[in-house]
Amino acid sequence: RAYVYVSGHCERLTGVPAEQALKSKASLLTISDPDDLARARAAELAAAGDLTLLDIEVTASVQGEERAFQIYSRPRELPSGRLLWDGLLLDVTERHRAEAALQASEERLRDVTDAMPVLISYVDREHRFRFANKAYETWLGRSLGDVIGRHCREVLGEAMYAVRRPYIERALAGETVTYDGLFAAGPSERQTVIQHIPHLGPDGAVLGFYALVQDVTDA
Repeated sequence: RAYVYVSGHCERLTGVPAEQALKSKASLLTISDPDDLARARAAELAAAGDLTLLDIEVTASVQGEERAFQIYSRPRELPSGRLLWDGLLLDVTERHRAEAALQASEERLRDVTDAMPVLISYVDREHRFRFANKAYETWLGRSLGDVIGRHCREVLGEAMYAVRRPYIERALAGETVTYDGLFAAGPSERQTVIQHIPHLGPDGAVLGFYALVQDVTDA
């Protein structure tokens, strides 16, 4: 096997000069993980067998640093019977780091909200819960898995949803609203103060709203 074309950007990604790659039969990437290497070889054989797309992510060592790469390559058969692989290489290291940082941030946010004795949630434009803190489990007597992704009507019940719907619509129209309401779902009834705070996108469109519900029964 030999390379017939290597872009300048590929050279910058891998640290291997294009001229050297064209003269050598060695791979542009030094895959450092044995499992990744075995997966890559198996995927290459499978793609070569039926001329389908090779799509795999591997970890490779580039100038002493471990980086993640997404490899896309599809073989095509030449009249001579040889295979020519058209390939695309993407460095996805920074994307993974950003995803890990976001996950860590979300975990910290959950730790904070779970420690608070109020209901905290995020509801999208379709009136579905996309986030809910741990207090929802206590107040509702059900797991968060039965809350996240479900419509407000399913979670709160028809009666509570009917009372809250006008305020939800106002929040989704861009207005911050605060009102009193009876929380009658779950094992006990609570008198509450509810606040809906719109969440605006970069273009000013309302994407959903944050809901805070405080128990004021004792007060």
